[in-house]
Amino acid sequence: MDAQIANAEAAVKAAEDAYQAAEDALEEANANGLITPTEKAALEEALQAAQDAKDAAQDAVDALPSAPAAVQDAKDGFQDRLDALTDITIPAVNDANENGVDDSTENPVDLATDLVEAAEDAYQAAEDALTDANADGLITPEEKAALEDALKDAQDAKDAAQNAVDALPDSADKDALQDRIDALTDITVPAVTDTDGNGIDDAVDAQIADAEAAVKAAEDAYQAAEDALEEANANGLITPTEKAALEEALKAAQDAKDAAQDAVDALPSAPAAVQDAKDGFQDRIDALTDITIPAVNDANENGVDDSTENPVDLATDLVEAAEDAYQAAEDALTDANADGLITPEEKAALEDALKDAQDAKDAAQNAVDALPDSADKDALQDRIDALTDITVPAVNDADTDGNGIADVIDDLIADAEAAVKAAEDAYQAADDALKAALDNDGVYSQAEVDALTENLADAQAAKDAAQDAVDALPSAPAAVQDAKDGLQDRLDALTDITIPAVNDADTDGNGIADVIDDLIADAEAAVKAAEDA
Repeated sequence: MDAQIANAEAAVKAAEDAYQAAEDALEEANANGLITPTEKAALEEALQAAQDAKDAAQDAVDALPSAPAAVQDAKDGFQDRLDALTDITIPAVNDANENGVDDSTENPVDLATDLVEAAEDAYQAAEDALTDANADGLITPEEKAALEDALKDAQDAKDAAQNAVDALPDSADKDALQDRIDALTDITVPAVTDTDGNGIDDAVDAQIADAEAAVKAAEDAYQAAEDALEEANANGLITPTEKAALEEALKAAQDAKDAAQDAVDALPSAPAAVQDAKDGFQDRIDALTDITIPAVNDANENGVDDSTENPVDLATDLVEAAEDAYQAAEDALTDANADGLITPEEKAALEDALKDAQDAKDAAQNAVDALPDSADKDALQDRIDALTDITVPAVNDADTDGNGIADVIDDLIADAEAAVKAAEDAYQAADDALKAALDNDGVYSQAEVDALTENLADAQAAKDAAQDAVDALPSAPAAVQDAKDGLQDRLDALTDITIPAVNDADTDGNGIADVIDDLIADAEAAVKAAEDA
């Protein structure tokens, strides 16, 4: 609690000092009765600093608890001190060209000229700053901030010059000054490309980080392979399972090393710091050495060195293991075929099962081949010869999520969906054409009726094609039937337009209903008769 109070005291004191500094700066700026743009900017900065300090102090005071009473008393005292802090009022600039003469007493053309020159200088300074910042091809946050400040100063100077020129009466001097202002072009502040200011482009920093991660992953993979080898060798025996695991660990390590090499090769060679990092990564990669995988010496995985075991017993164990592996592959094939579909994952699992079976068969064959001719050898060979590789079926459910629908049916569903959508579009087109005709004062020419008839025929043909596509879908599995039902519902919702009869039969379709044409003709005849009479 005492620490919080002390922090609040320090924050309030800092705010008071900042407000006093702003007051002192205002007093100094006002000393000669003139305010320049530089002084105004300094006063704005001092006011902002004071307000920021006051906000920080307020936060510190607000954070104090309200009890015990002594703390509340301290809190109230701090608040009173903060409430007493009043922002300075920043006066307007009255010496825009900073020549020590009040603008109101100065020749307006001279003042405007000075301000245009100041704007030109500010824009040139911004250009120079941009050139310097771009010199190494990198932009740091500090450089970007400096360029933004330079641009702001240039724009402020340009605004001041524009105001002075705008105040001039029309004249050649005014036009000339305006031309100079119009020639001032803002610099484009580039984005930051070296966030940490280490002289390396951020994109290259990211590449270095990726390379570091890849090299570390390769080192970890090689260490994992070393550890696996040490563990496998612990009992002096290597089983087929251990050998396969070691081969897998070595492959993973080599793949990780290749990925790391690619990441390191992708690094540029400059600047020197990048090359140094690249060289360090390469040294670490070069230090990675492949493990040497020992030969299997416990083929039947019974914990006994094959060289000390009865050869017939060893061969028998390996033949049994091969038979088990082939049976496992058969079982996996049966399971995969149960729903009549093969997913990519099932195909990969079957290929793995087949590979395991073939490897077990090869091990058994080697052991049998090593036996002297005998009835036992012949019997074991017969058992090996009876082992038949499964045929791994092709994938027919290739969806990423294995949706339980054969790909050929998925294609049929997609075709039906497209056909139904085409029918819906055709019916909508017919509806739109009918609406357009109905909006034409209820008068229908032969051409309009013919067009509507064609629209309806197109819609019906599209609907028939869609119906054929939906009818072609099977009814199982349930997901297909659901899709089929949904498509059928959409087709059933399509209703033929009713084509109106022609009621404007004139050859040119004069836009007047025939019954009205008849009335007009009757009236014309009556008028003619009256005229004749």
